[in-house]
Amino acid sequence: MGHRRPSGVRTPGGSMSFADVGAVPAWRNLRAPLSAIPDSATQIRLVADDEDLAPQHWIALTPPRIPRLRTLQDVVGSKDPVFLDWLVGLAFPCQRPFGHQNGVVETPTWRILPDRFGAEANSPVMDKNGGGPLGITELLLRATTVASYLKDDWFRDWGSLQRLTPTTPTPNRHAYSWAR
Repeated sequence: MGHRRPSGVRTPGGSMSFADVGAVPAWRNLRAPLSAIPDSATQIRLVADDEDLAPQHWIALTPPRIPRLRTLQDVVGSKDPVFLDWLVGLAFPCQRPFGHQNGVVETPTWRILPDRFGAEANSPVMDKNGGGPLGITELLLRATTVASYLKDDWFRDWGSLQRLTPTTPTPNRHAYSWAR
């Protein structure tokens, strides 16, 4: 990182490494707190070193982003139906689990997962082969991961938050009716 002087000369201002909280070889979200970047920095250069030259292995870089942080409670709230994975159910008492009664399931709008290792171990138990709720959500909903971080500990994999949207728009509930 560095800055450009009024004369146009670029002046280096230091370097840093990113925290890597992901598991290899999956996509990862490398993290660096803004407090680690000097206030005078106006430029950042990303350098990636790939020692694996196999054509099926490659690196993708995206521009750095500065997230606008809000609490999970502010984003999800207590009214939306949430699919809480087994391992995190007790850690989020303010979120409302999706309803299910007599074999009818309320469509969740959010999913909260444990850390990567917990999700990898837990998801097969809940998938369509096991008759679990992932069979329904994977069939009917598209999951989009929302970037999220643990307050005051950017370097910990706390888990993840997914926004669930229907793959097919749902019709107006009042458009159809029937009677016996």
